[in-house]
Amino acid sequence: MAGGGRFVAVEGCLRRLSGRVAVLCRRVRRRCLPLGTVRPLRPNGVASGWRLVALDTMAANVGGRHPPPDATAVAVLPHCQEMPRRAPLIKRTLFLLGVVVPALAWALVKPVRVAVPTLNGVSCVEQVCVDQLDRLGEAQALYREGNEFITERFGLELKQPRVVFCSLPACAEGFGLGARSAVTVGTVGTVIGPKAWKPYYVRHELIHQLQADKLGSVLLLLKPSWLLEGMAYALSDDPRPVLAEPWQGYRAQFGSWFGQAGRDALWERANGVWVWGR
Repeated sequence: MAGGGRFVAVEGCLRRLSGRVAVLCRRVRRRCLPLGTVRPLRPNGVASGWRLVALDTMAANVGGRHPPPDATAVAVLPHCQEMPRRAPLIKRTLFLLGVVVPALAWALVKPVRVAVPTLNGVSCVEQVCVDQLDRLGEAQALYREGNEFITERFGLELKQPRVVFCSLPACAEGFGLGARSAVTVGTVGTVIGPKAWKPYYVRHELIHQLQADKLGSVLLLLKPSWLLEGMAYALSDDPRPVLAEPWQGYRAQFGSWFGQAGRDALWERANGVWVWGR
């Protein structure tokens, strides 16, 4: 009985030790195997009492090591295995980029909704979208005229630009226009507001799409406003003789620069213009 009680006491100690080791393993981001069964082997012939042999789960049968013949019990201590550390990080990153970021962008940066305009309550026929179907023919005519103008003026064709034509303020607000008449999001698409159903407005925004295509959507952030807005105002044949500032100044500055570049060297020279220099 004394020997059995001592064995139970030792077993309890080992289990507490196993718990502490498991906690330590979790802290270092490892996976620990549970404590193995503590089982008696055979009685100890030595009068001095019981012996306990603890063997690591991986080393128990490596190199010919086996429990000594006079052992009375074997406790299998936890063996910690490396957990794959990169997999959870990759999964979290993919979830962040694939779900969280687009959801936040959709909610907070409304113009990006032009990427999937039908989810924002408009109807689309090919690349032309409207909030009121009875104005679809008018929108398609403006779209065709704008694309033909770009081809003639720049000698280039846009790659099927998407344009959303909003007739109602609610549509414009849904795409985040605010006080703007129209907005273009890189090469993704353009939203035309209720007051911008005019040929030169559509041309202006299609020029912005062309800029994103030729100069790169991200690099546009490093281009000066006089180049981007000045080009759109000057080369869209905007009929207004005087614009509000700073647009009038941008148009004048671009006109001076463009006179030196010309159409053939336009994009080559524009590639070398940055916000930190002329």
